[in-house]
Amino acid sequence: MKLDHPEFERATRDRLGNGPTRGCVAEAVREHPTAWLRASPVQATAVLARISMTTRH
Repeated sequence: MKLDHPEFERATRDRLGNGPTRGCVAEAVREHPTAWLRASPVQATAVLARISMTTRH
C-alpha cells in the first residue's frame, strides 16, 4: 500500500494513524486468511495444529 501523505501515531513512526488505511488493512487481514483457511482445510488443520503446539510450550 502506498500513501501520498502517511500519518504516524508515534514518534517512532511504527504505527500508521490514517483512518481509512487502518480499516483497509484490518479488512484484508481478516478476510484473506479466513478465505484461505476455508478453501484449504488440510493446510488449515496443519497450521492450526502448529499454532496450538507452539502455544503449549
